[in-house]
Amino acid sequence: MKKEADPSISQFMDEKIIKRLKGYRGIALIFLVIVTIEVILGFFNPFIAILGILAGVVLGILSNRIFHLHWDEESEQVISNVDRLGVVILILYFIVAIYRRFFLEDYFEGTPLLILTLSIIAGTMIGRLLTTIVLVRRILRRVGL
Repeated sequence: MKKEADPSISQFMDEKIIKRLKGYRGIALIFLVIVTIEVILGFFNPFIAILGILAGVVLGILSNRIFHLHWDEESEQVISNVDRLGVVILILYFIVAIYRRFFLEDYFEGTPLLILTLSIIAGTMIGRLLTTIVLVRRILRRVGL
């Protein structure tokens, strides 16, 4: 007898969240490929690339608070919205994203600065993706699914 596959958590997620997660995944993959190529070709230090990715993951975990995830009884799905704290975090996130280059320009320039920035962005997308999945699973467990 065949075992039935576990239902995908995406069936319990609002379409906006699914699209957001696909975007995070796509951006992370593209930037990780670029960073990997630059490291393999010897244009960038692998240690700094990994540090950039890890720093981005931390930033992604912290910035994931922008969207408040919760269970909606009516639609029987996990939905998200932006609350006041989320707006404050979003503004701070944009400030860091805009000025990140200025913080790093003293230490890196040209291609290394670009690759470090791509590493941080890729890590941020990975952090947001993983945190969102963990939060959705936690919500589904809480409602008994």
